[in-house]
Parts: sequence; structure tokens; C-alpha cells
Amino acid sequence: MTGLEIELKAGLTAADAVLLARRLSRLAGPASAPLKLAAVYYDTEGRRLAQEGIAFRVRREDGLLVQTVKAGRTQLGGFHQVREVSARLTRPAPNPEAVADPTLRARILDLTAKAPLQKQFETRVSRRLWRVQHEHGLVEVALDRGEIRAGAAVDPIREVEFELLGGSPQALFAVARQLIGDIPADLSIPNKAARGAALADGAPRQLQPATSKPPIPGPGFGGESSWQQALGSAAKAIATNLALTGTSDEPEGPHQLRVALRRLRAAERVHRPLLAEDISLEIRTMARDVGRAVAPLRDSDVLTAELRNVSDSPELADALAAANIAERGRARTALRQLDTTGFAIRLIELAAIGGWKPDPRKPDQPVEQLAERALGRLWKRASRLGDRLSTLSDEDRHEFRKLLKKLRYCLEITPFPENRKSFTSALKRLQEDLGTLNDVAVLEGWMPDVADDAISDAKAVLLKSARGRTDLSLGRACRHWRDLRAEARPWEAATPSRPRSRNR
Repeated sequence: MTGLEIELKAGLTAADAVLLARRLSRLAGPASAPLKLAAVYYDTEGRRLAQEGIAFRVRREDGLLVQTVKAGRTQLGGFHQVREVSARLTRPAPNPEAVADPTLRARILDLTAKAPLQKQFETRVSRRLWRVQHEHGLVEVALDRGEIRAGAAVDPIREVEFELLGGSPQALFAVARQLIGDIPADLSIPNKAARGAALADGAPRQLQPATSKPPIPGPGFGGESSWQQALGSAAKAIATNLALTGTSDEPEGPHQLRVALRRLRAAERVHRPLLAEDISLEIRTMARDVGRAVAPLRDSDVLTAELRNVSDSPELADALAAANIAERGRARTALRQLDTTGFAIRLIELAAIGGWKPDPRKPDQPVEQLAERALGRLWKRASRLGDRLSTLSDEDRHEFRKLLKKLRYCLEITPFPENRKSFTSALKRLQEDLGTLNDVAVLEGWMPDVADDAISDAKAVLLKSARGRTDLSLGRACRHWRDLRAEARPWEAATPSRPRSRNR
């Protein structure tokens, strides 16, 4: 049997797996009887198949032996598309000759001619199945619990797979959003073959912070391709960092989540003329709300570390740690209430299958043209405030700082090589000055759930140091704004001068 497997995977906690099973039973009736699946994955010494994106397994499925080869996998977060070739076997040993696809069979035979297949790792899974009929297609939902074993090493499996059996991929994403949109889930989870290979290498998969900076598009790059590139990069990073924020106390998770959300909003701003209005509004509204939900946690992570550095009080350290844990709990509750897993699924859907154009016949635009318009408008707004920087209120100065952040994130996804480095360096110097000024305001307003007498001394030390830098930072910021003003703006250098109209 040969076909294209289209599925969405997500890792779950034990409690959320139970919740999902209840929802599925209400929606689609009782699950199938649990299937016992025992698979052995094979490759050559040196992993020659894996190097070419081929996974080779033999699995016992309730008494039957099935050999499956998967190749040509594309992945975006937890969304996978892969060519699958299966065959029944009579004995539990890999048989490359049984691969029905002649091209794939020939390639496997060539790769294994001088390096025979060897057992790499195995999986043991208990699977329950439901089928959900959606208006756009039929989706099979598999809830898996088990483990991957490589020698003595073990990696537990607790995940859900949504597989499209027929119809449009829209059905896959719609059913996933309906069932797990409000459940914290790991949408960055790799396939079992990749997890097993990592385990066999002694490096079991661990969730790590994900950066979101997309590659810079080249000159003449189409706006649609630029948007797909930026959206895909942001979607993967947001999915990963949401999972990390929900399961780990690692401060880098919330930080990289906020960065990815800013990059998504910058990409939406630049490419807005290409997007359907409802999609554009959906993206920027959710990105804003998720950013706001996690912002207090980021402040708590940063300021807790700074206060602990200026105090040697064990009591204060313990109180700050408890307050930080409470803030993390509030952030996780807020993220769950926002259905952030559903938001991440939606981003992956838009990046993987599209659906963001208002009209398929609408012509593309060069990314330079889109970026010039967006950057020009941001610069105009920033200039109005920057030219009055020395007299701005705290609120207006904060707004100025946000505009410069938007400008920088928009600039980093646009193809303007001329003057980029010099302009960006001047912009960063100004942002550092404004960041110092903002730190004082944040510290003054930050009130963790700690007794005043325990925190007041440490805050006073930090504030004294920060306020001592404030006047200097404001003076530097004014000077650096003038420097930035004098820089050639990359998006203007890329635009040919237009003849002036004679009718003026």
C-alpha cells in the first residue's frame, strides 16, 4: 500500500490526555479497543537511510506484521506530510525487496548493499482510535501511550495524532482546534523515528527555546513567498515556546515567545496588503493578546534575577522564588484561557496550506514595495516623537520605544542590503538607551507578592543604580536619535527617485 500520510501531532500531559479522550467519546462515540503496537526501526550503521530522510520499520499490529517505509517528509511544527509504503510480512525481519515503490526500493537496496539493516530502537504503544467526520473531510484521531526504547534508554510517549483519511486538510486543522485548542500541547513534537534516533544517540529529545528569525529574502523576492517564509518561521517558534512556557520554568521560553510574536506582527504589518482582512486582524489581535498575557512573567523572570543579585537574604530569595512561581501559574492560566494551542494550530495551518489570500487571482507584489510602504509609515510616526524626545512624557517615550522595535523587526525581514548594517547599529544604540529608561519605570511599578519590608531594600539598591543612569541615558538617547536621523534609510536607498510633477 502506497500513499501520502497527512497528520498533525501534539504531545500531551497525562491529565490532558484523559480530558481529550472524554471529549472524543462525546463527539465521536466510544474509542476502538486499544491496539497494541510493537515496532522495530531499522537503519544501517552510520544511519544512511535517515540521512536521506527514510524511516524503515517493522511493526506487529494485533498479530499482523506490517513493514512501513516513510520518505519525503515535510514538517512544519507538528504538521507532517510523508510518503508511506507498507507491505505485509510473514516473518519479523526487514525486507527491502517488499517495498512496492520501485524508485524507493532501488534506493534502499543501493544504500544497504554494503551496509545491512540493523535494529536501531523499538517502540511499544497502546493506541485508541476515533473517527471524526467534519464537513471538509474524515479525520482519524489516535491517542498513543507508550515508550521508545534504545538499549536501556527510554523516552515516554504520550501524544495525539490527527490523520486525514479523506477530504481537505482544512478538516484536520479544524478538528484539532476543536478538540485541543484550549489544552496546552506540544506542537513541536518530532515523529517517532526522529525521537528514537536521538535516543539511540544518547541525546533524548528535550524541549528547547526556539528562535524565530527568518532568512532575509533576496532582491526581487515575491511578497507571497516572503510572507510564507516569515509565517512558517514564526509559527514553529510560537508553537515551541508556548509548549516550553507551559511546562518549564526556563525563562528563555517566555522571552523567545514574545520575540516570535513581535516578528509575526512585523511580518503581518509588512505583508498586510496581500492578506485577507479577517486573517490579518485575527493574527495581530491574537499575537497582541498572547504577548500581553506573558509580559508580566517576563518582567518577573528578569527582575527576580536582578533583585537576587543585589541581596544575600535567603528569606528574600525564597519569597521572590515563590512570587515568580505564582506569576508563572497566572501566565499559564491566561494562556490557556486564550486558547493559545488553537492559535498555534491556526498559524501552522495558514503556513502549511494557505488560505490567507482574499482572492487567489490577486497579483503578488515585490517584497521591497511592501516593505517600503510599511517602514516609511513607521518611520514617520517615530520621527514625530523622536524629534521631541527630550520633552516626552514617560508614556510617549514608551510609545516611541515600541515604534522603534516595530521598525527593527520589520527591517530584519526585508531585502535592503544597502545601508542596513549602519542604520541597524544606530537603531540598536538608541534602543539600548531607551531600554535603560524603561527599566526604571518597570522596576518602580513592579509589585511582586512579597512583603514590603523584605523587598524594599533590594529595590532601593536597584533603583538608585538605575536612576543614576537615567539622565545619562536620556542625553545619550537624544544624541543617538540625531545620529539615527542622519543615517541613510535602507528602504529609501532601494527606491529609485521619482520625477517631480510639474503641476505643483
